[in-house]
Amino acid sequence: MNRKHRWALVLSAWALPLSAQGLAYEGGLGMTTGRYFFDTRTTSLSLSSGLAYTTGRLTLRVALPIVAQNSPLVTGSGAGGLPSGGPFGGMVSDSGGQQGMRRRHLPVGSTAQRDYSAAVGDPVAQAGVRLVAGTRFTLRAGAAVKAPLADTATYGTGRWDAGVSLGATGYFGSAVFLSVDAAWWHLGDLPALDFRDPLVGSLAVDRMLGDWALGVVVSGGTTALPGYAAPALIGMSLSRVTARGGWGVMASAGLTETAPDLFVGVSWRVRL
Repeated sequence: MNRKHRWALVLSAWALPLSAQGLAYEGGLGMTTGRYFFDTRTTSLSLSSGLAYTTGRLTLRVALPIVAQNSPLVTGSGAGGLPSGGPFGGMVSDSGGQQGMRRRHLPVGSTAQRDYSAAVGDPVAQAGVRLVAGTRFTLRAGAAVKAPLADTATYGTGRWDAGVSLGATGYFGSAVFLSVDAAWWHLGDLPALDFRDPLVGSLAVDRMLGDWALGVVVSGGTTALPGYAAPALIGMSLSRVTARGGWGVMASAGLTETAPDLFVGVSWRVRL
């Protein structure tokens, strides 16, 4: 995996590169907010903690998020947060199936509002391998699984998700590199809403400035919500690699109705 995105290619989950063998602690803190196609705004705060172990070309990761959210309208999945509607999933499913229906501002109103409350999200385990590790080109593949620790009353689907990914990075000179990543997820469904299995991808360009890297990334894919537009985002990042690990900040804006309006986040990695 490259440092821009984890398996979901969701901007709140991007990870710093593994620069050495052994064990490392990885974390991330992020905020997403958006109305999507509802009449109510949903804001999510997440704190992710995990471990990564690298030996040779193999990297194993496990991460557990804690999420605080002010509505049940966005559901966590292996492919990232989905505006499923939660308890209003039947309405989302019905409106998505009606051709020509104006789906902006679906009425959920005050019944969807609630105070922020923290809940443990679904843990994700990942395994990745570098198939090619050259000085000008790298190729990587992996698989991931999301366990149903969170239920539909909090932030999850109560179902298992599984995904596979493939990515490549090309290096141009000593300061510029281009990364392309793609992932496919099989998603567990909600009782009132059947998800499609999405294919998601990203294209990132980074420029090294000494120990710093400045990047631009665009991401998108097929929709997991039948009848709705596919998600698309554009973002920028700034990161720094140190002898003990590294850290980075990122911000992105959503371009379609199924993407959050705004994401901002910070991530870090510390060798143990």
